[in-house]
Amino acid sequence: MLPMTQHDPHVKRHHGGGYRSHATSTHTRHPIGVAGIAAAMVGRDAALQQLMARLYMLFENGGTQLVTIIGEAGMGKSRLASEFYQQVMRLPDAPRFHRFKGDPQRSAQPHGLVRQLITSLFDLDESESNTSTLARLEQGVTELLGPDRIEEAHILGYLVGLDLESSPHLSGLCHDVRQIRERAVQSAMQLIAKLTEQTPMVLMIDDLHDVDDSSVAMIERAAQIGGAINLMLICLTQRHLFDQHPHWPQSVPGALRIDLHPLDEHQSRRLVGEILRKAGKLPSDLRNLIVSRAGGNPLYIEELINTLVTDGVIIPGEDIWHIQVGRLPRLRIPTSLADLLRTRLQPLNPVERAFLNAASVADGAFWPNAAAYMLGHVQCDVAAIIQSLEQQRLIVAQAESSLNHQQEYRFSHDLLREAVYDQIPEDHLLVYHRRLAEWLVKNCDDHLGNYAGLIAEHYDRGGDQHHAGRWHIQAGAHARTAYALDTAISHYQQAISLLANLPYASADLIACHAALGQVQLEAAQFAEAVASFRRTRDLASRYGDKQAHAHALERLSAIADDMSDPVSMRNYAQQALELAREIGDPAQIVMSLATLSLANNRLGETDRGLELAQEALNIAQQAEYDLGIAKSMAYLALAYEHRGDLNTAMEYMQAAMVRFRQLGNLVEVATQLNNLGYIANAQGDFASALTFLEEGLRIAHDGGIRYMEIYLLSNLGAALVGLDRHGEAETLIKRGIQMCEQSRIKIFPDFYRDLSAVYLRQGRVDEAVEAAQRGLNLAREAGAPREVGVAWRALGMAMADLAEPMGAALCFAESSLLLDMPGMIADKGRTLRAWAAHELRSGDAERGRKLLDQARDLFRQASLSHELERTPAL
Repeated sequence: MLPMTQHDPHVKRHHGGGYRSHATSTHTRHPIGVAGIAAAMVGRDAALQQLMARLYMLFENGGTQLVTIIGEAGMGKSRLASEFYQQVMRLPDAPRFHRFKGDPQRSAQPHGLVRQLITSLFDLDESESNTSTLARLEQGVTELLGPDRIEEAHILGYLVGLDLESSPHLSGLCHDVRQIRERAVQSAMQLIAKLTEQTPMVLMIDDLHDVDDSSVAMIERAAQIGGAINLMLICLTQRHLFDQHPHWPQSVPGALRIDLHPLDEHQSRRLVGEILRKAGKLPSDLRNLIVSRAGGNPLYIEELINTLVTDGVIIPGEDIWHIQVGRLPRLRIPTSLADLLRTRLQPLNPVERAFLNAASVADGAFWPNAAAYMLGHVQCDVAAIIQSLEQQRLIVAQAESSLNHQQEYRFSHDLLREAVYDQIPEDHLLVYHRRLAEWLVKNCDDHLGNYAGLIAEHYDRGGDQHHAGRWHIQAGAHARTAYALDTAISHYQQAISLLANLPYASADLIACHAALGQVQLEAAQFAEAVASFRRTRDLASRYGDKQAHAHALERLSAIADDMSDPVSMRNYAQQALELAREIGDPAQIVMSLATLSLANNRLGETDRGLELAQEALNIAQQAEYDLGIAKSMAYLALAYEHRGDLNTAMEYMQAAMVRFRQLGNLVEVATQLNNLGYIANAQGDFASALTFLEEGLRIAHDGGIRYMEIYLLSNLGAALVGLDRHGEAETLIKRGIQMCEQSRIKIFPDFYRDLSAVYLRQGRVDEAVEAAQRGLNLAREAGAPREVGVAWRALGMAMADLAEPMGAALCFAESSLLLDMPGMIADKGRTLRAWAAHELRSGDAERGRKLLDQARDLFRQASLSHELERTPAL
């Protein structure tokens, strides 16, 4: 494809060494039981045996095992996990064991699980200084991967939130966080591979449904690696996981799914007997009551027995428990598990109840100081309340906290938290959510970006739409910085829905639409990006924001280029330039001039294109705008390329790429590698083109730069065709066509032109003609003269191989006529060469010789030595 325009991205401490060298467990839960009695696990033996079988497969064969355990709340997932942990730790050579928990409060934080993993592997502590934490990372990484791998330590440190802007090891990546993220994930996988060379590792993730999307993708990616690491991934989740990830985990061969169903009657009776084993023979009325009400839910059985103990029906003793059967008829047994759990709150005094209400608003882990702040004027002894709630087994302290200097707690069960939250009056909820948002803003310190989505959610649930919208914008920006694009899009969309009807929020709304459009563009969602930037343009025009208006027009111009619409591209760029000059913004003027330059080149007005690119460079140099200087050089290269001066084009493009490398802008480096590959293709130097394009594709793929991959695949297909590597070319071309379709942009004519050439070499002439015709139709729709001329040549070459090649000469003639323009010498020479081959084979031989001589003259004129070598003299 022709060179493109670039889119602006606007556990407690273990002191033994750098990493854990022994089996360990993080946040492993143990059953609480009833009155000190922990019953044996009932009804989950088959599931436990499946887990152990997969573990033994890991020991024997290596590789990766992925197990998903699915069950609704109270079905015993945590108990099964705890029992598995106990059995694993009794093995003679126990594996490393790490356990993490998803949290709805942090599900909007990109790559949260990667951060937890790195923190656990290296015993990092957020209370330590930046320097100490980095030193621990450097020690651990270099011990595992070698002394030359210190850069990986800095990459991992960046991902976990260390301030490493001045790190010399990240100087080439500091403006490309997408690349840092990808490198960090790769480094984490390499570390796990090294750690599991001798001893396998088990990673258990509780509540996968509350894990951020980017981390879920990372889990799936780790499972797909297969033999590279010796790892068992166990995911505990509820069924609504499949609402967000309907295909989980179909992409992982051999993945095991274990569904936990309600206990049957026999199993329920057995569990009751296990818990009440000190009561001797149970009265049938009592056993029947518990079993009938529980519906096979193990947690309900345990909580109902807890209630019967509290109400004096069951009286525990040290050796013998007594049953007061006569009290049964007078009891009111709750019909739902939530109501049953709420009965545990009855002994609380008003202050304890209010404190627990406030704590439940946190929607997962909570911090006592936050709950006290939410209560406002209510005076309470926080330490005494915490002690009382722990004694009543309503809350559990956590070994680690996600916030510095804040002890963290959880409810003893998530269902208990929900039961508490559901009975809070609506007017109290509004106040609690707003105050929790305020507390987070004041106490998140350097981690504010990580909590922006959570703050937005609490403001929203507290009825403060304006603050909620603004914090969603911050959360979107944070997610975009981490290149979790789907998360960023979600935040921006939520912000728009909150701010759309607030007349005083116009500036925020305009900025939000523009940011959403840019992220959609980076995600190759072109149609959606057009809609967002048009909305930005309309709002900016309505409210008189000329800066935002000009930027939106320039973005629309760039997208029009992606959509193969050079006329609209020029119109948008001209409007953007007029506004930019009106407000006197040098940066916007430079970008608008550059885009307008390329639009004119696309339409064949190459003199005007060169003039505009040179003007852009002059203004950028006067303003000392480094990024603008580099971009202007790149657009000057495109202007010279369109004029046919490929050598000068190559010089400017390489100079631009040097500057982009110095700026650390790998997105632009990938862009210029694409353009260098395109120019090398135009020179007929397919080997050099392949080198440029493969590096560019690696950068784009590793960084997830989806739209750039499409351009690189287009040019890479042409290079492979030129090198006669047709099988590889066909695969890449079809992948590029698929990506265009998925991104809802017009398929590049180049793809079908090169596909036609592949089919010809394979003897599939009819398919070659069909592909060439599709390429011609697409080129005509785009309206670019060069693309149409080249497409006619491809159709002529395909028709020349037909049994009756009558129309081939007409196609070549039309191509030659369209390409008879300054700057198209190389393409006209190729057309004349293809036409000559047709005439020499099945037409007028004398005419063929003349055409071949003309082609050689054109190649000499353009100094195309590679093409001259391919065009033998007669």
